[in-house]
Amino acid sequence: MVVMLAGALFGAGLMVGWLAFRLPAEASATCELADDTMYADAEWLARMGRPLARKLIVLGLPRDSIRRDLVVLDRVPEVHLAAQTAATLAGFLLSWLLQSVLDFSLPFTGFLSIAVAGVFWYLVDADATAKAAEARADALADLSVFLDVTVNALAAGTGVEQALGGASEIGDSPAFERLRHALDVAFLSRLPIHQVFAELGTTLGLAEITDLAASLQLAGAEGAKIRTSLAAKAEAIRAKILADEEAEAAATTERMTVPIALLMTGFLVLIGYPAMASALSAL
Repeated sequence: MVVMLAGALFGAGLMVGWLAFRLPAEASATCELADDTMYADAEWLARMGRPLARKLIVLGLPRDSIRRDLVVLDRVPEVHLAAQTAATLAGFLLSWLLQSVLDFSLPFTGFLSIAVAGVFWYLVDADATAKAAEARADALADLSVFLDVTVNALAAGTGVEQALGGASEIGDSPAFERLRHALDVAFLSRLPIHQVFAELGTTLGLAEITDLAASLQLAGAEGAKIRTSLAAKAEAIRAKILADEEAEAAATTERMTVPIALLMTGFLVLIGYPAMASALSAL
């Protein structure tokens, strides 16, 4: 068992070294590589994992779902992969450090190091996924405000393009910045606004922006009542946000049930044990 484990670790070390020092000849021109300025703004963990990140990104890492989350967070995949690699190596070495202190057996330490490294790898992805979900929720709330202002501008007789442009100027959050950028691209490139919004909805993974693009396309093609449609969409978004918050509150309440029950059980044991011990000693 020890020989097999040592061989596996030796092979993994050779693979890591090969990936670290070989020339990335097969790296495609489409790989999103980070420069020094991107690493300067990154966390120290990402800077530590930089040597391996550029070698691993040519293998298709991170996976597609994480790449979509990184787009929402406006992060470069290589920087994320650098932080993930450094965290994984730290988790791997942590187990061997504990082995030197607590004197674990070598097979147990080997399996523990692999398990801890896998957990650390997953935690970095899970953190990005959670932050992307929070960013999407914030973008959805901003979209509701954007639609409300657009509807008010349309009610005042403003044109669709002017109303959308004016509404995009009221906020400075990442969602409003993306909306302004999409409108600028549409105006400067003379592209249909619904096409640019559809691409933005696909990029952020928000079906509500894609639905907005469909409504704008319908308004341009058939002269539909865009103001009524946008008002209905804003109301639907607010209802969705409220439903999500209520579901989150219910889930939080449910998670608190077990700790409260344990606390109550401990309290009953604390106040009941002396009386029970006194009664048993009197027998």
